[in-house]
Amino acid sequence: GGGIGTLSELLVLDRMMYRIQSELRRDAKPSPCEYFELIGGSGTGGIIALMLGRLRMSIEEAISAYEKLRPQSKFGVTDEFQATAFVEVLKDIFKQEPLKDFRPDACKTFVCAMNAVNMNGGLPELFRSYDTMDEPAGDCLLWEAARATSATPGLFKAVEIGLGAMKQRYVGGGVGHNNPTSLVLAEAECIYPSSPVVFVASIGSGHSATIHIPNSSNPRDIAKAMKDITMDCEKTHEANATRFRGLPDTYFRFNVQHGMQGLASHKWEKSNEVSAHTRNYLRGQDVKEKLSGAVKVILNPIIRVSAYLKICPAPSVRFAGRQDILRKMAEYFDAHLGHRHIFLLHGLGGSGKSQVAFKFVEQSESCFSDIYFVDCSSQQTLENDLITLALVNKLGKSPDDSLLWLSHQHKKWLIVFNNADDTHLNLVRYFPSGSHGNILITSRNRDLRQHADTEYKVDRMEVHEAAELLL
Repeated sequence: GGGIGTLSELLVLDRMMYRIQSELRRDAKPSPCEYFELIGGSGTGGIIALMLGRLRMSIEEAISAYEKLRPQSKFGVTDEFQATAFVEVLKDIFKQEPLKDFRPDACKTFVCAMNAVNMNGGLPELFRSYDTMDEPAGDCLLWEAARATSATPGLFKAVEIGLGAMKQRYVGGGVGHNNPTSLVLAEAECIYPSSPVVFVASIGSGHSATIHIPNSSNPRDIAKAMKDITMDCEKTHEANATRFRGLPDTYFRFNVQHGMQGLASHKWEKSNEVSAHTRNYLRGQDVKEKLSGAVKVILNPIIRVSAYLKICPAPSVRFAGRQDILRKMAEYFDAHLGHRHIFLLHGLGGSGKSQVAFKFVEQSESCFSDIYFVDCSSQQTLENDLITLALVNKLGKSPDDSLLWLSHQHKKWLIVFNNADDTHLNLVRYFPSGSHGNILITSRNRDLRQHADTEYKVDRMEVHEAAELLL
């Protein structure tokens, strides 16, 4: 959200970029898109998000564009903006650029709005500049996405986007999501499922006045209080602060505390006051230290790991067949107890290797003392999972601490190395030493056969197995 408070957000970001410039001794301040992989926003803050992320503007360029949003005489004599004039300003800023960003190095950007026809559950509509596994990027122009996220009831009428039967009516995302930080975190988990959050900056538009239910029975007073509750940002901040309490130097909240309470979001003539209050806020010692901490993490990202061990996923409820391989695996791991077992499931992508492994673990769980699931999609995910194992068991902080510990665990443990497809990954380096324990590998790389006692090529289902699945 933000209104005129959006200027405060830009000034905080400007100071952050200046600190980066100073640390790196650059000739010019960097743009936020150079350091942030994902930017999200709502309301006027959403418009700024599109400028900084999708258009890759510098802070100076964004502030200049922000000035165009100020209502001029053509906006009318009332406090309400006229939507038609506002759209012309948005078109001047965003031209006819599509929302989708086709550049491979693009800073992913989204803004949120609410479907005016169905607001059940407070679920927002995200206008994304990028595709996800579940949905394609928004099929609209940038200015349309900006118009949708800023359609705040009472300031702008709802906006319709789309053609024919696909046309939908939207109101601004500030209704229920004035602080979209939780949406940003959910998107990050969706886009980067194997990469824990390293850094998140939540930048507010200024601390609002205390919300209270008036003694007056005037419906307008009560309605205003209800609206203020839906637009409040602090509940989201408190939830995220609690979420990251055990991970210091990850979540940073910047929000001007004093002076912004009496400024209505649409009183654009008060921008000079916003600037003054923000500059005073940035001079505070605690804010300076927080900015220093944020810049340190941005320039030297810390590898984060989960606080919990990953468990082996359950097989698909539609899993069927494969009884021959499951039987062979059970017999192999049950033979020669006390000796190291290494079994490789290899085959083409989509052949069902992981599902076979998941099913085997489900059926044979009671046969092993412990089962450890390791995501080998990349060396980083592999090492993160081993680091988590070390941290959870208070062994140390490195993959080697886990491997050393396992090498001394003379139990019937099983490690599942899943998706070890990268031919450049030295997977053997992550095998615990010793002649005991059990290792199950799924991979497209058939060359891993040289490190396995037994291997099985997972092909497509036999005809009778496919028929069984359909039945």
